[in-house]
Amino acid sequence: MVEIAISVAAKIAEYLVAPVALPFTYLWNYKTNLESLKNEVKKLEEKGEAVQRKVDDARNNCEVIEKQVESWLEDVKKIIDEASAVGDQPENMQCFKGFSCTKFMKRYQHSKKAAKFKAVVEVQEEAGKFEKVSYHIIPEQRCLQPSKEYQTFESRTSILKDIIDALNDSDVNMVGIYGMGGVGKTTLAKEVAREAGQKNGLSLFDKIIFVEVSESPDIKTIQGVVAENLGLQFTEETVSGRANRLCDRLKKEEKILLILDNIWGRIGFEKIGIPIESDRRGLKLLLTTRNRNVLTNQMDCRWNFEVDALNKADAWSLFTSITGTFIEHPELNSIACEVAEECGGMPVAIVTLAEALKGQGQNEWRNALHELKNPSLKSFGGIAKEVYTSIKLSYDYLENEELKEIFLLCSCMGRTYDASVQDLFRYGLGLGLFENFNTLEKALCNVYVSVNKLKTTSLLLDAPKSLNIFDPPASEKFAMHDIIYDVAKSIANVFTVMDVEIPQFWINENTLRNCTSITLYNIDELPEDLELVCPQLKLLYVKLKDSSLRIPDNFFTMMLGLQVLHLIEISLQPLPTSISCLLELQTLCLDRCELGDITFIGSLNKLKILSFSGSDIEKLPEEMRHLTKLRLIDLTNCSKLSIIPPNVMSNLKKLEALYMGNSFIHWEPERPKIERSNVSIDELKHLCYLTMLEIHIPDAKMLKGLRYQKLEKYKIFIGDKWESWHWSSPSKTSRMLKLSLKTNEDENILQYLKGIEELELGELPGATNLFDALDRNGFPTLKHLDVDSNSHCSCIVESCDALPLLESLDVRAMEVLKKICNWPLGANSFLRLRTIRVHYCHNLNYIFSSSAFTILPQLKEIEVLSCENMEEIFAMGGQDDANNSEVVHAIEFSQLCILSLRCLSRLQSFCCKVQTDSPLQLTSDTQHREIISEEEMDICTVLFNEKVAFPNLQTLAIFDIHVEKIWQNLPPKISSCVQNLAELYVYNCGNLKELFSSSTVGTKESRVEEMRDTISFPKLNCLHLSGLRGLTTLWSGYYIEFPTLKEFKIGRCHQLDAFIFNDIYGFLSFSTVQTL
Repeated sequence: MVEIAISVAAKIAEYLVAPVALPFTYLWNYKTNLESLKNEVKKLEEKGEAVQRKVDDARNNCEVIEKQVESWLEDVKKIIDEASAVGDQPENMQCFKGFSCTKFMKRYQHSKKAAKFKAVVEVQEEAGKFEKVSYHIIPEQRCLQPSKEYQTFESRTSILKDIIDALNDSDVNMVGIYGMGGVGKTTLAKEVAREAGQKNGLSLFDKIIFVEVSESPDIKTIQGVVAENLGLQFTEETVSGRANRLCDRLKKEEKILLILDNIWGRIGFEKIGIPIESDRRGLKLLLTTRNRNVLTNQMDCRWNFEVDALNKADAWSLFTSITGTFIEHPELNSIACEVAEECGGMPVAIVTLAEALKGQGQNEWRNALHELKNPSLKSFGGIAKEVYTSIKLSYDYLENEELKEIFLLCSCMGRTYDASVQDLFRYGLGLGLFENFNTLEKALCNVYVSVNKLKTTSLLLDAPKSLNIFDPPASEKFAMHDIIYDVAKSIANVFTVMDVEIPQFWINENTLRNCTSITLYNIDELPEDLELVCPQLKLLYVKLKDSSLRIPDNFFTMMLGLQVLHLIEISLQPLPTSISCLLELQTLCLDRCELGDITFIGSLNKLKILSFSGSDIEKLPEEMRHLTKLRLIDLTNCSKLSIIPPNVMSNLKKLEALYMGNSFIHWEPERPKIERSNVSIDELKHLCYLTMLEIHIPDAKMLKGLRYQKLEKYKIFIGDKWESWHWSSPSKTSRMLKLSLKTNEDENILQYLKGIEELELGELPGATNLFDALDRNGFPTLKHLDVDSNSHCSCIVESCDALPLLESLDVRAMEVLKKICNWPLGANSFLRLRTIRVHYCHNLNYIFSSSAFTILPQLKEIEVLSCENMEEIFAMGGQDDANNSEVVHAIEFSQLCILSLRCLSRLQSFCCKVQTDSPLQLTSDTQHREIISEEEMDICTVLFNEKVAFPNLQTLAIFDIHVEKIWQNLPPKISSCVQNLAELYVYNCGNLKELFSSSTVGTKESRVEEMRDTISFPKLNCLHLSGLRGLTTLWSGYYIEFPTLKEFKIGRCHQLDAFIFNDIYGFLSFSTVQTL
């Protein structure tokens, strides 16, 4: 009993003492609790920085950040601020000195808060749950966009409909299109893709993938194109391994159309990884070929449609759409009709010949008709005589011999790899095509002009836009129709082997005796005993399928007149001995090759172009100093290059172009009486003809004394901030500078460079007014400005007039930035500005201020992210002018297409000071912009009032903003804000109660009687609403129509009442929604 009594007494004491002791524990552990909180905050800051780095890397790779990651980063910042407010206490709180009851209670309260601040630990734990911070967006299929090549013809309409109907048949999984070369099969297939993607506003397929197969299909390339459009990344290296992965991925697609264009024989679907099981009705195939037997016999395709030549009426319509009305002249009309008829209804012949004869005189038309009726060649490689003769005539009518030579040179570059303007230029220079131009810059400009001319004649095509953002832009490439390619090869005496073994008939010397160019692309091997007897050979291109294969030692023995040699992805360790015999070489490109000893190039004293781009070269040979005729060196992406012997560069007196992007950075300074082991920047002083330069110089001090006024094209990185991926992004202009300095003594570098068009700025110590520090005269040629992570700048530009040609403005992580521009925008400010992006500028209250009705007439995109003190996007009424009391009554952004506002916790409105008719007037003191408290935020805030117009807005994204309404009093008729709106995304706006409301005042019941107006979103196809905890209704006072809505997603809107059919709040009408 005694033991029991003692135990009960102890338990009672525990319950009585513990509540009394706990407050004293908080008091005595005050310092410990605060230190513990600070340590946890530090850990959280480190985790936040690590996640932020991953986010920045993902954005640089154009990936989309996961919503929970963005929210987590915002939570981290808030929690750190709150925890810091608890932890950062005055010194006199650290002990009992100067004791008072008030101090006693505060010490107790802060210690208790610190001990119970669990949010820091909880949010740390959330970080560990992130498997990834971003995801890759698969770009929109290009073939779904309207094709300028396609014209609606009566003879094509019925076959287009039949193909669509066949694809829509659940019992059909493969459809074929066949017809002779040049009849328009590819164009029709692309139109099928577009129609199938949006039939009656509904897509027959979730995904449509277009793949060009060609005469010699490359399985890996086909796999790569399909995978890229599916967002699939291969880890397997073998074809079979990739096929298994691709097959599994395709089986997960419910509705997918795969178009294989221009097949010449049986395609092994299983080898590619295309599942063709009879039960796989979700995957459908559309094949195009010249030969019907390929479809019926080799591919077992039962639903086949023939594309025949255009009938006479359609052919004439196509012909006159190109030539124009001048052929209606009586003397010319009859000849033109005969010429069009001689094209045999073949679109490729009609287009090319019409382009060639457009604007020509009667004699030229008569001569063309004679050639068509009396062709010198009846047929070529299965091409109809009408087609061949038409294309040959288009070639004959090119304006000069140089343009003809450039066109024929294009045929040497094949069709299955990216044909670039730069390669065309380098080949042409090596072949002596540009002797009339005294500089490389002028010659290169001429090549661009020539390529554009050939595109206007339809002899060349625009290259398809790459899905890889780091690839060169489409303007740097070109393509060629397969029929035109075949004709050009026949004229130029070009021999091409693609993706196959060297044919046995090469043993016959006569086969290649007249050949001037040979392209060996992706071939399996070069036989050891092969000797090419090609006395006329001027150009040779070789890319082996397996980079480990070797070129035989004697391979070059019988091609001593070779002027252009381009080897890609080949192991040249050791070099074939016969390569040293090529003394006539003027262009040598050893790109992405494994290189060993290359001292032999010192004997190639006729070289003008030398490229080691992407190769593993570590040291340039000293023998290069003998290449005194060298005009261009390309060392781009030679990341292992660490040694360039002294005085090699300075000896290349005729050098005009030096490309060293993502390459050599080990420049040595000049030191009196000290022998260098590497090249010095000062050696570039001796290159008097240098006009094109790409270079990275980590230390800006090395640039002192250099003058770059002669540079016409440049891409210069200065500072040690820049990483290799900075070089990967293609330049928007021909004159780019990226600058990050360690001291303000180096800022005058900009005065040495003329005509900067693209400028990216990092750290510039001590520069509070950015452009004032760099160049007081402004930047009259600057088109693109990117400012990142500058911790000193409070203002970017003093006057709007300093950047008259600016097209894009990107500002990121500017810690103390208060203003972008010191003066309000006028009606003539930034007339060419198209894009504004502002991220993580926490002291910025607004982007621009203005008192003009119409500003930024070309602005197409605004993106503002995580600017915690941003109160409005545009401060209207001239807030930077204390004497300006003008109030703007309305403002219009006439060209704005994309508006994205994310994580702006203090944003009150898009334009606060635009005068409205509502009782609430949102204004701001011009001298003192007060911080908005939580209580003040309770005032109803509206993002857009009715005086702000966006007549061309297409995409609107609003994330983490504390407004209560998006639109105020949206007019009953089609609003200027929504008439072109296609996508609307609203996420995590906790205060939002409704998207917009009627101006009608009264009870819900009375509004029903008065409300008969309808608001239509005529082009909206995507509506996402998520995390809107205060949303009770989407709209009130209107009937709402979404005639084209395809995707409607709502999540985490817990207070949202029924809204689709509701007599109180209005009606929602849609008939096309696919996802709800």
